[in-house]
Amino acid sequence: MTVQGIDEASRTATLEIGQDIRLRSVPEVVASVSEAVKVGAGGWVLINGKLKRVPPRSPLMPILEQLMRLDSHELETIDQSLRHLVKREALESITREIDLLRDEAGPFHTPATLVRNR
Repeated sequence: MTVQGIDEASRTATLEIGQDIRLRSVPEVVASVSEAVKVGAGGWVLINGKLKRVPPRSPLMPILEQLMRLDSHELETIDQSLRHLVKREALESITREIDLLRDEAGPFHTPATLVRNR
């Protein structure tokens, strides 16, 4: 919001209100998800040309759901700025889910060096 002018006599202000939309480039992710995976039964997903197995009730399901949003044909029918917003929200959700998975895995520890008794 910016103040364009102030009229003290009439005690009014002219304001310009707008939204600054900064678009970042969105990396392309291409995924094909089997029907079984969509309903949580496990199966296979093709991501960027690589076939990946998805176990039933996988913790990856929220990530796959967002990937499906990114690849939705419905995105092509909406306004470009809204499409970028939907894609950004999906990528942010994927990032949050990955952070949760990383936190659940805990820190990686280097095992102690094996000392052999001679």
